[in-house]
Amino acid sequence: MEKTPSVEPNVDRILRSLSDQESFYFYKDVGQPIGEKADSLVDFAKKIEKIDASSLEFHYYRGDFEKWFRNTLGDPVLVCLVSAKEPTTLKGEALRAFIKQQVRARFNDFKMSLS
Repeated sequence: MEKTPSVEPNVDRILRSLSDQESFYFYKDVGQPIGEKADSLVDFAKKIEKIDASSLEFHYYRGDFEKWFRNTLGDPVLVCLVSAKEPTTLKGEALRAFIKQQVRARFNDFKMSLS
């Protein structure tokens, strides 16, 4: 598990709307897009509520969410939250609940830092 960063990233950058090129595109498997994309972290939170759990599993275990959070959104804290894979056998609705919980926790951090 990665160590939690000590410097708070730029909230505006993390929560911004993204271009099509920067958006997260959901797939079921390599070469099998499901026709959904997230163009912001807020949109990502909404999309993970409804997309097929097999897509979440595909991306989660490849590290795709972590890469997008780090490289595109610039949020190493969210990377740490989501990479806390204990146990690494989360599947289906349990995985969805875990990801939702971590993203929700991050949004709560933002609310507190903006207060």
